[in-house]
Amino acid sequence: MDPSTCERIAQSLQVLATDGSDTVDRSLLLEALGRLEPCWTDEDLLKILRAAGIEEDAPISCEAFTRWLFDESRQPAVATSSSALDLAKQRFPQLGEIPEVTKITDDMTVEFLTDVEGNWEYMVHFVSLSHVLFWDGEERGAWGPGQLCMREDGYLVFGGDAVDKGPGDIRVVKTLLSLKQRYWSRVFIVLGNRDICKLRFYAELASGEDGASFEEKGGAYWIPKPAPFPDYDDYLRENNLQRGHVSTVRWVLDCNMGCQTTTFKTRRHELALLGRSATDEAVVQSYRDAVDPGGADPWMLDLLRVGQLAVIVGDALFIHGGLYDDALGAVPGEEVPRDSMHSWAAALNAWKDVAFARVHFVPEQTPRFLQPSTAADDSDESPPPMAMKVSQILPHVWVMDEAVPQSLLDHVDQAFATDSRSTTTKEEYHGRPLTSRSIEFEMDETARPFFEMIAHCWGLSFEEPFNKFMVSDICGAGQSAHVDHINLDDLDGRNWKFLDLGLQSSEPRNPRKVVPTVTVVVYFNSVGGF
Repeated sequence: MDPSTCERIAQSLQVLATDGSDTVDRSLLLEALGRLEPCWTDEDLLKILRAAGIEEDAPISCEAFTRWLFDESRQPAVATSSSALDLAKQRFPQLGEIPEVTKITDDMTVEFLTDVEGNWEYMVHFVSLSHVLFWDGEERGAWGPGQLCMREDGYLVFGGDAVDKGPGDIRVVKTLLSLKQRYWSRVFIVLGNRDICKLRFYAELASGEDGASFEEKGGAYWIPKPAPFPDYDDYLRENNLQRGHVSTVRWVLDCNMGCQTTTFKTRRHELALLGRSATDEAVVQSYRDAVDPGGADPWMLDLLRVGQLAVIVGDALFIHGGLYDDALGAVPGEEVPRDSMHSWAAALNAWKDVAFARVHFVPEQTPRFLQPSTAADDSDESPPPMAMKVSQILPHVWVMDEAVPQSLLDHVDQAFATDSRSTTTKEEYHGRPLTSRSIEFEMDETARPFFEMIAHCWGLSFEEPFNKFMVSDICGAGQSAHVDHINLDDLDGRNWKFLDLGLQSSEPRNPRKVVPTVTVVVYFNSVGGF
């Protein structure tokens, strides 16, 4: 659980224990927890009590339970990718299964709700008019007049854009997730641009980042050039703000995420409405926690996990925002368009699932702002935590930038400045002059951590006698993007392992020339690379 949730539970304990006793009735605590987090099931609540060592029907000590809540040793410092996915599957056991509704019959009712954009009152009003949704049970205050339920013959398609322009982002998303959790095969969620773009906050609110980092990396591709809004530094001056995460979130929401200038305030309003801390820092933390795969409650990331890019119910296609003619049937990474609607929708959703399954990196241990892979392929290769794919045409090539430790950079720089052993070659590459200087280095303690990181990215073992590596300094006029090939004849007599030779592309004129299963290109100092 995140610190704010622990704080709210601790406050509830104080309210419940009003008779001077240190103990709280189990049923009262379960009821209080249910009000705090309506999306938690009874089983979730029981798991919390079991984890705290509270036996069935035993009285609950407020002091002992509070001490357990704030005991940092009970939670791992960093969640691994597998544990993050395991946690998601605990919340949604059917994650990865896409339900099908092949035919709409006369006894079915399908309702469509879209673009709520954080307007909780609009959603409540929709329910009042719905023939599918209804409130059941006791009043839940800010969470609605009961628990939102579905009639047996009802189906709901949510068309995307759950958040951004009203003080109900958290409640809208968590209510949709609760419906999906309880009615998996009858609730369909289409992902909108406002939903997906929230992934930005996980990288942009990492330690050491701010709005300037985003601009240094070229910004979002959909923003026209020149940008129709002030850059980060101008925004700071115009609004008398300090550099940091608070001003970064304000700038992103105000200027380049399509929100409103009131969005920061509406999030603060909702946090206060839900009884949570409503400081500027709490607002920032709420945006980052919502997409933190290792967090206790990544509600926005959960929406992206269970949502789809394309939904087909009967013979009706649901997508968000419209469809260009030339995009029909197109799937990223595939050269030939799909020829059937069901095949296309399935491929798009599979591509999305692969992309989001790879959003599990830890910013503190990885280079800045490099994007996780978004290619859907059938290979078993595990991408680096943060890496950028060169293109869909070369699916096994990854570029890692700013990943080299400074100590290794200094070691390499000094060698090129003073080492007379470097070999220089001059040649032509597609008619253009190309000069390359290369130095072979011994594997030592300066270099080993970097190569261990690369090996870890793909789940490979870092074993000796991998005791040397070469650095090349390449310069030339008009270099184009390319990937080095390996000639198998040059590897004769070497202890060389292929992950899967069958995945490699080859040149028809030279079948012994292959692309390595995984190519890692690490650029540094703007001129050279490993």
